[in-house]
Amino acid sequence: MRRDDGQALVVAVLLVAFAAVALAGLRGAQERILERAQDQRAGEAAVEAAGAVVADALAATGEAVTVVNDPRVHARARTAAEDLATENGRSRPEGLRLAVVPAGIEVTLALGGQTHRAAVSLSGVRCCPR
Repeated sequence: MRRDDGQALVVAVLLVAFAAVALAGLRGAQERILERAQDQRAGEAAVEAAGAVVADALAATGEAVTVVNDPRVHARARTAAEDLATENGRSRPEGLRLAVVPAGIEVTLALGGQTHRAAVSLSGVRCCPR
């Protein structure tokens, strides 16, 4: 008998091990992609919820500066964003910011390492990804 009979077995074992490592890597990449997509959707929902609160306040007062400077509006917008993020199984959003812009008010927050924005005008809330 020849002495190289076991070489095919070694090569087969190495190929199976390589395939297992590749599959584990692909599964990890898939989980990261899905996690990021869920963060994106939750962030968009949270900023739109905060934007709806701001839109209600803007419709009630008609004054963007008044809305942006009202701590009650900030608190209600933050609560709405946090509630929606929690319902979507995500952490609480950070850095809620309201700013007066020429078109109305811009609502900004961070969730999952991504910044989300919504523009609010007297005509309603419009999502503005950047």
